[in-house]
Amino acid sequence: MAGERGQSALGAVLRRWREGLERWWNGADSRCDPLDRWWDTVDSGQAPVRPPIERLAADLHRLAGESVRLHADRRVSARAFHLHVTELAYDETLLLACGALGVETGTTTAPLGSTRRLELEVELARLGLQW
Repeated sequence: MAGERGQSALGAVLRRWREGLERWWNGADSRCDPLDRWWDTVDSGQAPVRPPIERLAADLHRLAGESVRLHADRRVSARAFHLHVTELAYDETLLLACGALGVETGTTTAPLGSTRRLELEVELARLGLQW
């Protein structure tokens, strides 16, 4: 009984991943190859478009909540990997927000140490970014 529930839950997760990958692969436009869409931005000589700061703040809010949830939940399978990936995504989004608001990060790259992460969070909050 419990094994059946686990299999159906796993099936639902795998189905969501597959659907998400299909949406990504097919893209919003009619072109089928995401590599072609990516190459168009590289080949055009245009600077890549950065996401709006509102989107970055929403992503930071969502990723911070996910990190807190993962730290508290002992039942999550592959918890260490999931937590690591979530924190990397949070750090990358934090650096994007810093770039969007002109906060100097130097050569800082993800993963960030906890002290550096806190310094950047404080600076973004000082500039009025809420997440």
